[in-house]
Amino acid sequence: MQEGEHVGQPNVCLKLHNLYLFLHMCMPIPLLLLFLQRHPEAVHAEENRGIQMSYALGVSRIVQERQHDRLRVSTMTGNVAVITGGTSGIGKATAQLFVRAGAKVVICGRNQDRGQEVISELKAMNGDALFVKADVSKAAEVESLIETTVSTNGRLDYAANIAGIGAYATTVDCTEKLWDLMMRVNVKSMWLSMKYEIPHILKQGGAIVNMSSITGLVGIIGQPAYAASKHAIIGLTKTAALEYAKQGIRINAICPGSILTPMQDPVINGNPEIAARIGARHPIGRMGTAEECAAAIHWLCSDAASFVTGCAMTVDGGYVAQ
Repeated sequence: MQEGEHVGQPNVCLKLHNLYLFLHMCMPIPLLLLFLQRHPEAVHAEENRGIQMSYALGVSRIVQERQHDRLRVSTMTGNVAVITGGTSGIGKATAQLFVRAGAKVVICGRNQDRGQEVISELKAMNGDALFVKADVSKAAEVESLIETTVSTNGRLDYAANIAGIGAYATTVDCTEKLWDLMMRVNVKSMWLSMKYEIPHILKQGGAIVNMSSITGLVGIIGQPAYAASKHAIIGLTKTAALEYAKQGIRINAICPGSILTPMQDPVINGNPEIAARIGARHPIGRMGTAEECAAAIHWLCSDAASFVTGCAMTVDGGYVAQ
C-alpha cells in the first residue's frame, strides 16, 4: 500500500502542477497565493520560475510574470520619452516598459554608474536608450537634459517625471532644511521639468505624467513636508493640464500607495513582518510593484487615455477608497 502511494504521488503532483499552470493565468492573485500556500507541491522545485514567494512580503513574481505575459503594450514606436528618476524603482520599470513598447528613452539621475547599468539593461532588451546625469532641482541641468533628448532624437513625445525623495519628521520636528529640500526636489523639479518639456511636446502633441502619491490625497502622520510636496504636485499637474489641454498635451499624475522600491528599503529594513503590516493597510492586502505603476504611466501616455487629462490616478490597492 505504501509502495502504491509512493508510485502514485508524482501523478498527483503533476495534476496539481497542471492545475496551478491553469490558475496562474486565470485566477485572481490573492486566491492563487492561497492555492500555493495549501498546495506547495503544485509547483515543482525545478520548474517554479521564481513563482513561490514570502506571503508576508505580499508581492510575488506572479504579479510581474502575469503583467509581462498579459500586458498588451500599446505601441510607442517612433516616439521619444524622457524619464526623470529613471535609474531605479518606478522610473526604471517605466523605462523598461517604454522600451518594450518601442519608444526611444532618455533617463536621468544623479548616479552615473547606476545610470549606465540601467542603460546596459535597456540595450540588452534591444532598446534605444541614453542616460544623462542631471539634478532635476537645478534649472540649467533640466534644460540641458531636455535639449540633449531633443538634439539626440529629434523630438519629445512623452515625459514621466518620477524623480523625488521622502522623509519622516513630524510637523514640530521637521527642520527648515528638510522642508526646503523636500520642496526643491519634489516640487520645484516637477515645475522645471514641465517648463522645459512642454515647448518641445507642443510641436506634435503628447503626454506628461507626474509622480505624486496617496500622500498627495490624504494626510500621513509624520510626513508633513512630503505630504505638502505631493499635494503641490497634484495642483501643479491640474493647472498645467488646463493650460495645455487645447494644445494637444495631456498632463496627469499617478498617486501610488506603498510600492516595493528602494525608497521603501529604510522602512522595511528586510523585515517581512513590517512589509506585511504595510501591505495589510491596502484593501488588496499587499504592497504594489514598480511594474504596476509603470503600467499606469504607460496607459496615461497612450492613445487609450486620449480623453484623460488633469487626473490624479491612484495606484494604491484601494487605500484611499477606505
